[in-house]
Formats: sequence, C-alpha cells, structure tokens
Amino acid sequence: MVPDALASPPQPPLGIAAQLGAGPRQINETRLLPGGRVLLYTDGVTEARMTDGTLFGMERFTEAIVRATVAGELPSAPACR
Repeated sequence: MVPDALASPPQPPLGIAAQLGAGPRQINETRLLPGGRVLLYTDGVTEARMTDGTLFGMERFTEAIVRATVAGELPSAPACR
C-alpha cells in the first residue's frame, strides 16, 4: 500500500478552475503492478466524526484499509462499479 501516491496540493473543483483564473491542473502519475488497486474516496470519509466527536481521520482510515486488505476483504459489488 502506498498512501498518497497520487497526492497533490489542493486544487479548485473540476469545472470552475478557469472561472477562478487558476492555472493548469497538476497531473500526477504512478504505475500499478499487476493486481494493484486504486482506492478513491471523498473527504466525507476522513472528515466523519466518531461518537466522541473526534475526526475519523486519514490515519484511522488507512489502518482500516490495511486491516481489510490483510484479511482479504474486498469491497461489495456495488462499490466496484
């Protein structure tokens, strides 16, 4: 697992960059090994609140993904579409 392999600085949402006068978007590339996977998620996952009010956070999210991967758990079929 390579967290942040495609990380980039914050950029305006797609479709409004020109309206904001932003320059060209940064493009990042990486190579996947055979059988590799890409995990896409929204900030709603890492910014979710726990029952005690603390953020779920990137560290907790990454740990959950690592545990699921080690356990051989795959996402449900609808999540793979």
